[in-house]
Amino acid sequence: MQYPAAITLSVRNRKEDLYMENKLYDVKPFNSLSKKVSSASSNQGSLDMSLSLMIKALIICDDEQVKSALEELLKAVKNLDIHFENKVSFVTENYSLAIIVFTGEEQQTILDIEKVSNSGASIILIGDTLPQGLLRKALQLSIKDVVPLETAEDELIPAIQQIANQLSQHANLAPVISVINGKGGSGASFITNSLGQVISDRSEHEIALFDADLQHGSLADSMNLKPSYYLDDALEEVKELDSTAIKSMMVRRNNLSLLPVKAYSQLNRLAHIDQNRVNQLLGKLRLSYRLMLADLSRGVDSLSVPIIESSEHVLIIIQQNIVSIREAKELVEQLKNTMGIDGEKLHIIVNRFSDKYSTISVDDIRKTIGINSVFKISNDYQLASSCTELGKPLNELSNSKHLTEELLEIIKNIMPLDIKHDSKPQGFWAKITGKK
Repeated sequence: MQYPAAITLSVRNRKEDLYMENKLYDVKPFNSLSKKVSSASSNQGSLDMSLSLMIKALIICDDEQVKSALEELLKAVKNLDIHFENKVSFVTENYSLAIIVFTGEEQQTILDIEKVSNSGASIILIGDTLPQGLLRKALQLSIKDVVPLETAEDELIPAIQQIANQLSQHANLAPVISVINGKGGSGASFITNSLGQVISDRSEHEIALFDADLQHGSLADSMNLKPSYYLDDALEEVKELDSTAIKSMMVRRNNLSLLPVKAYSQLNRLAHIDQNRVNQLLGKLRLSYRLMLADLSRGVDSLSVPIIESSEHVLIIIQQNIVSIREAKELVEQLKNTMGIDGEKLHIIVNRFSDKYSTISVDDIRKTIGINSVFKISNDYQLASSCTELGKPLNELSNSKHLTEELLEIIKNIMPLDIKHDSKPQGFWAKITGKK
């Protein structure tokens, strides 16, 4: 039988040569996979998917054709950061996943599996007609999955997805709540700030605010905070950041931390967003905090897309007028039909609601937009101005009780976090000094 040169195994002596003539491993070329991947990739992103958390993966393969096909197959998988090596010398990076491709060298593949398993990474082994010795070693080292080379285009991504889901269950990732304007100027920043304050004031947990408004970036000003570290700095250094560095870089008010963004950042250092870096930063923030609130005032853009995809809930802020409702309805359609966001994750908050100045009811809004979960925040211009323009915390304002109750209603219904209905009790010293 004549075998293609690309799959003929190298042997070092005559004894091995005679053995291999009788039992040659069936290492098939990757041509069929390459063709299927190319065809699927052109089918309007049919392979697009997002893992539940950022996975750093090492792919070990000494066949250039296989490498190329794998890279093409996996490039549509969001939250997957892949690195290629021909073989394992030392595992110096912190990989969560290793994909090892068997191309005929049994002993080298066994060595690769042993070295990677010592690093703690989950392993997927790819190959056809695997030798018994290799399979035995794979079982001994408890690799996660074995995927046939011939069907890798169908089975590899689901295998990766399953490992990502298992890792995310143990990672204790903080849920993400996105707050997005249905129409510009509806008050997403005010709602994000207010929700963060109410939650942090009634919880001992560490809460993170993420300002993703590349146009104005107003959260730091509205909270009267003076940051020295911004989103562009974090994205620049994201690979080196650990939990300690992340918490030290955030500007804080008690247990509420903010990652701010400079105004008009889209014209400067954040003109081109690297979504892979955004996903890495999100993952590290979610590991460091108990809840993350993201201000997406500008709507859907290159920065907000990965945040929305990671969100457990999306709060769409509108106002009580026809234009705002019409634009919010269009946004909901885009989120559901274009981005594939589950409608159960979407909620409407009607900001500056008033029965006196508008005949549009909450029920009208619910029916028009097609979202059943609708909340309202009453119109109180003086209170909103005190919060945003003067940077005063809600708990220092005497007229904030009604707003706080409305925010607590939202938190009670959709926030995946247990909080006290009353604010945290003051300690003895705070009672004497009047400071929280």
